[in-house]
Amino acid sequence: GSAELRQGVDVLFELRGPIKGCYLRRAWNSARNSAPDYWECWEDLATRPAFEKLLTTLDAADGAAPSAAGRGQPGVHCVCTKKRMCAAAKELIEVHRQTLDGLRDLDAKFTGQWLGANTGKTASAGLGIASAVALFAAPPVGVALGVGAAVANGLAYAGDAAADYANLSSFRAQLARDAWNAFATGELVEEWVRALEAVGASSTSSTGWQPGDARSRSSSSS
Repeated sequence: GSAELRQGVDVLFELRGPIKGCYLRRAWNSARNSAPDYWECWEDLATRPAFEKLLTTLDAADGAAPSAAGRGQPGVHCVCTKKRMCAAAKELIEVHRQTLDGLRDLDAKFTGQWLGANTGKTASAGLGIASAVALFAAPPVGVALGVGAAVANGLAYAGDAAADYANLSSFRAQLARDAWNAFATGELVEEWVRALEAVGASSTSSTGWQPGDARSRSSSSS
């Protein structure tokens, strides 16, 4: 009902089983602020969906016009869906800009990371060569240099892997936001197209004109 819509809806359904025997295993509305509804069940707290902030494109669309505005009035609904689509498209441009900024920042970070990793590997290689030479003249010094080479190589690899994980995880999250907002905007475009088709259908039904009427009148007059 309307009370449930005011609380918000962000439902995840989990399906199980083969294609012809698929069934609903569990469902959860993470946007609900009150006690779970009768149809909600997700006993595993570790995997239970958490509430996520509304997509910025949908937030912009809701600010331009309510999603249910003009229902039953094709002309008004078409105008409202157009406002929602334009607001979401404008916000999507900003999301794309943030993704491009993140890509540039990632490129700069990887450039510095590449220099640091290569410096560490070069130092490790130099120590390894020095260790091989020193093993013949002064074995204890050679062993120490070999240990230093192994340590330098290990630190360079560990630092490179940690930097990869940190940089890629943040950019992966931005790419996910970009994809979800683009998908939501595409849905709003489809909603606007359906509203346009409804306006055309209502105009045709009100006038009684059909696309073949003009051809019929032309043939009869000739």
